[in-house]
This record gives sequence, structure tokens and C-alpha cells, in this order.
Amino acid sequence: MEPTQVVVKGTVEYVRSYCEASLKRLGMDYIDLYYIHWIYTSRPIEETVSFLFIFAIYQCT
Repeated sequence: MEPTQVVVKGTVEYVRSYCEASLKRLGMDYIDLYYIHWIYTSRPIEETVSFLFIFAIYQCT
């Protein structure tokens, strides 16, 4: 068995794609909680968190 490689990305594009895929897979219209397990050090964490905030507001409208 080959070891799996964990890819950590905190870019807005990556987080958006995973949020949208999760919503579709779960058949939901909103996300209750999105937990960032690892901090992506190549981009500021504020960028990722700001996107999540905007994404959450968009879901509520």
C-alpha cells in the first residue's frame, strides 16, 4: 500500500470548491461549521476566513 499525501491549501478557490462540493454531496443549502484543520502558511489565514465569512452571508440571503 502506498502512503497518501495530504495536500493543504487555504486558497479561496480551493476552499470554495470544497464548500460547494460538500453542499452538493450532502444535499444541503448551508454549512453549519467549517473547521480549518491546518493553516496554509503560503497565504494569510485572514484571506481564507474572510472568504468563509462572505460565503456564509451569501448562503443566508
